[in-house]
Amino acid sequence: MSSRKFFQISSEFVFRPHDAANDTIESWPPPDDYALVVDEFGSVVSRIGDPYWNLTPWTRTPTRLSFDSVSSRRRSLPLDQANAKIFKYVVLTWLFGPNRVQKPSSVVGKFELMRPLFVLCTQAGISAADLWRFPAVVSRVKDCFSRARARESITILHQIYLLRRETGFFILLPEQINELASKIPTHERSQTPYIPPRIWAHLMKRCKSCLEDFIDNSSRVEALFKFSIDSYRVNLMEGKNLYVDSFSAGRNPFSTPSGNRGTRTSVVIHGPFQHCAEQFGARNLLSKWIKGMPTEDVALKVSDLSKYLSLITLCGEVYISCFALARVSEGRSLRAGCIEQRVDSLGLPLTLIRGQTTKTIEEDTYWIGSDFCRNAVAAMERVSLLRMSCAIEDPRTPATGEDLDTRPLRLRAYEPWIPNSGDVGLPIDSLPGAQALAKALDEFEFLLDDEELQITPDDLSIALSVTPGLDPEKFAIGKRWHFAWHQLRRTGAVNMNSSSLVSDKSLQLQLKHSAEAMTRYYTQGYYNLDLVLDEGSRKEFLLALYDGVAKDMTALQGPYFSSPFGDNHKSSLLNLVSEKKHKQLVKLARQHDIPYRSTLLGACTNPSPCRFGGVDALVECAGRSEFCAFVLVDRRKLPALGELKADLRRTAGEVDPDSPLYASLTAQVAAIERVEDSSR
Repeated sequence: MSSRKFFQISSEFVFRPHDAANDTIESWPPPDDYALVVDEFGSVVSRIGDPYWNLTPWTRTPTRLSFDSVSSRRRSLPLDQANAKIFKYVVLTWLFGPNRVQKPSSVVGKFELMRPLFVLCTQAGISAADLWRFPAVVSRVKDCFSRARARESITILHQIYLLRRETGFFILLPEQINELASKIPTHERSQTPYIPPRIWAHLMKRCKSCLEDFIDNSSRVEALFKFSIDSYRVNLMEGKNLYVDSFSAGRNPFSTPSGNRGTRTSVVIHGPFQHCAEQFGARNLLSKWIKGMPTEDVALKVSDLSKYLSLITLCGEVYISCFALARVSEGRSLRAGCIEQRVDSLGLPLTLIRGQTTKTIEEDTYWIGSDFCRNAVAAMERVSLLRMSCAIEDPRTPATGEDLDTRPLRLRAYEPWIPNSGDVGLPIDSLPGAQALAKALDEFEFLLDDEELQITPDDLSIALSVTPGLDPEKFAIGKRWHFAWHQLRRTGAVNMNSSSLVSDKSLQLQLKHSAEAMTRYYTQGYYNLDLVLDEGSRKEFLLALYDGVAKDMTALQGPYFSSPFGDNHKSSLLNLVSEKKHKQLVKLARQHDIPYRSTLLGACTNPSPCRFGGVDALVECAGRSEFCAFVLVDRRKLPALGELKADLRRTAGEVDPDSPLYASLTAQVAAIERVEDSSR
């Protein structure tokens, strides 16, 4: 096959220096020396015949596709030569074929999905191109694919068959593909768990505390960091490079002095690192967050300083994910200067985070951040500035002083005392994929309290009310909560939407927010902004809204809610709930067919629009003479209503008794007392 139209790579993948011509395959099969991956400087990174393909110039993160005949660091099972070649041809159709992928990450995902099939053929001693001839091996193919992505694998196998004339091979016949599809059970994707409020609050409190400690002590940490760099530089042998050449133990500036070694060799030894940290006023800070014991008896290493800086970056990313609903990949791609202060259509200040999203075509998009997000970003900017100063000095890193103002907030550790990972020569924004949040948090064992993370009966009850399909093996009473990045987005969306139906003042009371501005952030979101906002966040908001309405509607049947007109009246209002399951209620919520709205008293079940608003019309809900027929009172809100009543009385005592405001205040007090009497 020699069609240029057919075998042409997507322009999204390749750099195009004048001497690069790797966008088209002239003949099929292509020669092994064909330059597949070419970097921005025109250098060949990978050829088709290589045992692995380095896609880093495309993905901007360290990425290798292994077709090797030997196990690579025990990370993957080997492929024999025949299956490696067939698999390469399959991947080339994804890159150059008629249905070529549009994003490098899609190539990686498909590769990981299909590789087990070629491993199976290797272990069976057959070529994947002959698999269709061996029914016994074909029967084992279904075990190669995860249930969550099995349907995608069926599509790929079908596409391979459709291209058989162009490529010269196929893997399974249509009837075999159909039989395989019939044997793959339907996979129901479980919803991302909602983090119970108590556990969520602990995570937020500790991350905020860690960030605040850093902000308060940033000048000390920065001075210690620069002193450490200079100490290594002083002990550098003549003609050696600080970042490229390794240090002998005798030249470690933070080792224990012995004899007159420093005098003879011009090496300056400062002694154990914790003594230097003490001199800069940072010892207790590092001991607290890295060792868990802020005392003078704790030994510290210079590598603990790097670990602490990485902890600050992690806490900032967690905070941004929770309060701005950015995906972890989007949070990791933020750059210095991403915070913007704007004024919304109401004339009130807003904190915006500018970045690039993975779900829209706009170059930039915005997320709304809580006020403390500004501090989180500021802390990350300070850390990235320290690490950028090292990257600029490292001759292996393609970074210059011109990159300072646009540096990523997350940078790998370039400190000279950190072992070379082999990735320092990559562009500064080329980072490995995000580590699982649970594993990332485990690396900093003193950030969170294990006892606080143990799931209680109340925690589990709340989590199940929002996410009915929780895995009982992973989320059970007494077990430690298992965090994941997407949980932060979903929990944030649920929390915001659960408070979006009442006014700022009411929510400030109910949520115990110290400032009304915080409540505004939860309630108004992006609605008052004339900006392009992240579409993924909008989707999360809507999904959480529908699911939250269904959950709240189901909760109305519980013992906390009561009707002033008795249990029979409550049952008649809630007939819909008893007849519907959670998924059906979610569907009704999307169609706006659920007669439910949260109110200050509890809930409104009026199926028609309320002429008084149906949300904050407390006097009308409680009735001037009797209650509204659609009101349900939530007994859990009585303490908050009591606080509101006291506040209303204080305000009434400060206004003219003949004014309309006084009449309104006293009417609201009377309404609250009516609610309290009905709930006794």
